[in-house]
Amino acid sequence: MCTNIDRAVGATETRTWTVSASDTAAVVGSGDVWVLGTPVVITWMEQATLGALASFIEPECTTVGIHVDVRHKVPSVVGDLVEVSATVSQVQGKKIIFNVRAVAQGEVLAEGTITRAHVVREGVFARPTHP
Repeated sequence: MCTNIDRAVGATETRTWTVSASDTAAVVGSGDVWVLGTPVVITWMEQATLGALASFIEPECTTVGIHVDVRHKVPSVVGDLVEVSATVSQVQGKKIIFNVRAVAQGEVLAEGTITRAHVVREGVFARPTHP
Protein backbone atom coordinates (compact mmCIF):
# COMPACT_ATOMS: atom_id res chain seq x y z
CA MET A 1 0.00 0.00 0.00
CA CYS A 2 1.94 3.02 -1.32
CA THR A 3 5.21 1.89 0.23
CA ASN A 4 7.69 2.50 -2.60
CA ILE A 5 7.24 6.27 -2.28
CA ASP A 6 9.69 6.36 0.64
CA ARG A 7 12.46 5.58 -1.85
CA ALA A 8 11.66 8.53 -4.11
CA VAL A 9 13.81 11.19 -2.43
CA GLY A 10 16.17 12.56 -5.08
CA ALA A 11 14.06 11.36 -8.02
CA THR A 12 14.00 13.98 -10.78
CA GLU A 13 12.08 14.57 -13.98
CA THR A 14 12.94 17.20 -16.57
CA ARG A 15 10.63 18.01 -19.46
CA THR A 16 10.76 20.61 -22.18
CA TRP A 17 7.95 22.60 -23.77
CA THR A 18 7.81 25.30 -26.41
CA VAL A 19 5.56 28.19 -25.43
CA SER A 20 2.66 28.43 -27.88
CA ALA A 21 -0.05 31.08 -28.21
CA SER A 22 -2.44 28.76 -26.36
CA ASP A 23 -0.08 28.81 -23.34
CA THR A 24 -0.26 32.58 -22.90
CA ALA A 25 -1.93 34.46 -20.08
CA ALA A 26 -4.19 36.17 -22.62
CA VAL A 27 -5.58 32.83 -23.79
CA VAL A 28 -5.79 30.92 -20.49
CA GLY A 29 -7.46 33.85 -18.74
CA SER A 30 -4.81 34.67 -16.16
CA GLY A 31 -3.94 38.04 -17.69
CA ASP A 32 -4.15 40.03 -20.88
CA VAL A 33 -0.60 39.73 -22.22
CA TRP A 34 0.90 37.27 -24.68
CA VAL A 35 3.44 35.69 -22.32
CA LEU A 36 3.51 32.27 -20.68
CA GLY A 37 0.61 32.10 -18.23
CA THR A 38 1.38 31.21 -14.63
CA PRO A 39 -1.28 28.45 -14.56
CA VAL A 40 0.42 26.83 -17.55
CA VAL A 41 3.90 26.85 -16.04
CA ILE A 42 2.45 25.37 -12.83
CA THR A 43 0.69 22.67 -14.86
CA TRP A 44 3.98 21.83 -16.55
CA MET A 45 5.63 21.62 -13.12
CA GLU A 46 2.84 19.31 -11.90
CA GLN A 47 3.40 17.07 -14.93
CA ALA A 48 7.11 16.89 -14.09
CA THR A 49 6.27 15.87 -10.50
CA LEU A 50 4.20 13.00 -11.85
CA GLY A 51 7.07 11.92 -14.06
CA ALA A 52 9.52 11.99 -11.16
CA LEU A 53 7.26 9.61 -9.21
CA ALA A 54 6.26 7.31 -12.06
CA SER A 55 8.55 4.41 -11.14
CA PHE A 56 7.71 4.65 -7.43
CA ILE A 57 3.90 4.50 -7.54
CA GLU A 58 2.26 1.11 -7.17
CA PRO A 59 -0.78 0.49 -9.46
CA GLU A 60 -3.23 0.72 -6.56
CA CYS A 61 -1.86 4.12 -5.55
CA THR A 62 -1.78 7.60 -7.01
CA THR A 63 -0.85 11.10 -5.90
CA VAL A 64 -2.92 14.23 -5.59
CA GLY A 65 -1.74 17.81 -5.46
CA ILE A 66 -2.25 19.48 -2.09
CA HIS A 67 -0.09 22.64 -2.11
CA VAL A 68 1.64 24.85 -4.66
CA ASP A 69 4.10 27.60 -3.73
CA VAL A 70 5.60 28.91 -6.97
CA ARG A 71 6.98 32.32 -7.80
CA HIS A 72 6.71 33.25 -11.49
CA LYS A 73 9.60 35.71 -11.78
CA VAL A 74 10.27 36.38 -15.46
CA PRO A 75 8.03 36.39 -18.57
CA SER A 76 8.52 33.96 -21.42
CA VAL A 77 7.24 34.63 -24.92
CA VAL A 78 5.71 32.47 -27.64
CA GLY A 79 8.43 30.33 -29.21
CA ASP A 80 10.62 30.12 -26.10
CA LEU A 81 11.84 26.67 -25.12
CA VAL A 82 11.10 26.10 -21.42
CA GLU A 83 12.83 23.36 -19.43
CA VAL A 84 10.87 22.32 -16.35
CA SER A 85 12.29 20.13 -13.60
CA ALA A 86 10.87 18.58 -10.46
CA THR A 87 12.95 16.85 -7.80
CA VAL A 88 11.61 15.01 -4.77
CA SER A 89 13.21 16.76 -1.82
CA GLN A 90 11.32 15.12 1.06
CA VAL A 91 8.81 12.43 1.88
CA GLN A 92 6.96 13.14 5.12
CA GLY A 93 4.42 10.41 5.74
CA LYS A 94 1.87 10.81 2.94
CA LYS A 95 3.35 14.13 1.75
CA ILE A 96 5.84 14.29 -1.10
CA ILE A 97 7.58 17.65 -1.43
CA PHE A 98 9.20 18.68 -4.72
CA ASN A 99 11.54 21.48 -5.65
CA VAL A 100 10.36 22.76 -9.02
CA ARG A 101 11.96 25.10 -11.52
CA ALA A 102 11.31 26.41 -15.03
CA VAL A 103 14.19 27.82 -17.09
CA ALA A 104 14.29 29.49 -20.52
CA GLN A 105 17.18 31.18 -22.28
CA GLY A 106 19.36 30.27 -19.27
CA GLU A 107 17.17 32.31 -16.91
CA VAL A 108 14.96 30.97 -14.11
CA LEU A 109 11.36 31.87 -15.04
CA ALA A 110 9.65 30.28 -12.08
CA GLU A 111 10.58 28.21 -9.06
CA GLY A 112 9.23 26.96 -5.79
CA THR A 113 7.75 23.86 -4.23
CA ILE A 114 4.84 21.57 -4.97
CA THR A 115 3.48 19.13 -2.42
CA ARG A 116 1.54 16.03 -3.38
CA ALA A 117 0.04 13.33 -1.18
CA HIS A 118 0.12 9.65 -2.00
CA VAL A 119 -3.19 7.88 -1.58
CA VAL A 120 -4.81 4.56 -2.36
CA ARG A 121 -6.51 5.10 -5.71
CA GLU A 122 -9.88 3.69 -4.59
CA GLY A 123 -9.92 6.04 -1.60
CA VAL A 124 -9.97 9.06 -3.90
CA PHE A 125 -13.30 7.92 -5.31
CA ALA A 126 -14.82 6.73 -2.03
CA ARG A 127 -16.42 10.08 -1.23
CA PRO A 128 -19.52 11.15 -3.11
CA THR A 129 -18.79 13.64 -5.86
CA HIS A 130 -20.97 16.59 -6.72
CA PRO A 131 -21.41 17.90 -10.25
